[in-house]
Amino acid sequence: MSKNKLDKAVTVRFCLNDYNKLLQQAEQENVATAEMIRIVWAEYQNHTSFTFKLLELEERLSKRNFEIVSAVANLDEQEKYLAEQRLKNNLKGGS
Repeated sequence: MSKNKLDKAVTVRFCLNDYNKLLQQAEQENVATAEMIRIVWAEYQNHTSFTFKLLELEERLSKRNFEIVSAVANLDEQEKYLAEQRLKNNLKGGS
């Protein structure tokens, strides 16, 4: 858990099955149920950040790949522009 001061409470209701799973996981981790929820929340935030970073990486790699293919194909700036527009249109599902 982070060293931030815990000063806000949240009440949440679970169905009995999910509640029992939460209790079981907390017991396995040897933590209180509230701490288990904090752990899961932190993991969710890290996952969201990681997913965003992966999307950024994919975009950078796609741009780099396009630049490499354009150079290998010896495209001039006009041809490169047209190819990029065609690619964007194809990725959007156009014809």
